[in-house]
Amino acid sequence: MKKIVIGILMLSFIFSSCIQDEIENNNETIFDTIWEDMDAHYGGFIARNINWDSLYTVYAPQVNNSLSEEELFTLTSQMLDVLDDQHVAMRTSENNDIQLGFSSGKNGDEVEAEKEFRLEGVLNNYLEADYFADNFGDEEDIEIQFVFGEILNENIGYIYLPHFEPSSNDWHTQIDDAIARLQNTDGIIIDVRNNGGGFPVVDRYVAKRFMAEEELIFTIETRNGPNHNDFDEPVEYFSTPEGDTYTKPIVALINKSTVSAGEEFMLYLQSQDHVTVLGSPTSNALSGVSFDRFLPNGWSYSYPVQYYKYPDGSTPEGVGIIPDIEFQNDVMDVEQGVDKLLELAIMSL
Repeated sequence: MKKIVIGILMLSFIFSSCIQDEIENNNETIFDTIWEDMDAHYGGFIARNINWDSLYTVYAPQVNNSLSEEELFTLTSQMLDVLDDQHVAMRTSENNDIQLGFSSGKNGDEVEAEKEFRLEGVLNNYLEADYFADNFGDEEDIEIQFVFGEILNENIGYIYLPHFEPSSNDWHTQIDDAIARLQNTDGIIIDVRNNGGGFPVVDRYVAKRFMAEEELIFTIETRNGPNHNDFDEPVEYFSTPEGDTYTKPIVALINKSTVSAGEEFMLYLQSQDHVTVLGSPTSNALSGVSFDRFLPNGWSYSYPVQYYKYPDGSTPEGVGIIPDIEFQNDVMDVEQGVDKLLELAIMSL
């Protein structure tokens, strides 16, 4: 394993060094390098119906070497924002006087969606007092990484998953304990609203505890050539049940701020007949991210190189996971501790 990691790091270093050493440090070259690199490797053009050449025609003439760094960053961000793909990111150097960061499509409905859910309101108003919460961080900055318990006065379980990041205590393996403790409930609500993503190995571990039978649910292709439709052979992924599973009725809650591995998790759940999905379409940023690219002006950027597809050939890329029933919380209700989407889920079980 160590040899593989070292090899990857070496490739990343070689690639980034080539960019830093072989191009001029001026605005026009920086812009062209980003455009050309993504043109050759980005995996989402077809799924998102993007005419990359036309974007160059619009934005390249606006770039000149008299622009300030902030002006160049803003102009390049505007072009990348058209992709509406949170896995497309760009940032200035930490050593720069002006530090800027950007994620495509983030500063819009995703940010607003975060306000439509507050875990505090769920814990205080909807769960039995003996719920379990796995925390990390210090006393001043505690974050929840896993919650499960039962809905107040109902025989319904509740599981909240804010991310699928790995941790030193392997929090995700506690899903087995949660299922054991909730096995006698009539149903479970699985909440992945505002799930910021993480590692596929984690979301797949958790998802397979809720699978009823094995079936093909999606494929992943990786960009491998200069044309926008150049991809390698698809890799198939199946809904293989693992561990002690829970296959009674499940309602899954999503919103526009369910991202990345949170969306892949929902690809698994969405495929099951015993799962109903409520909420708003997710962010639409599933595909895996490339290495960071480094530029001579200190900027770095990254983008996805993969393409997810359903078995019928359609894709969630550029669309997101579409709920069975669309419903959106009112921010004013949430601020008062009222979660009407959760109440709809309770009534649905």
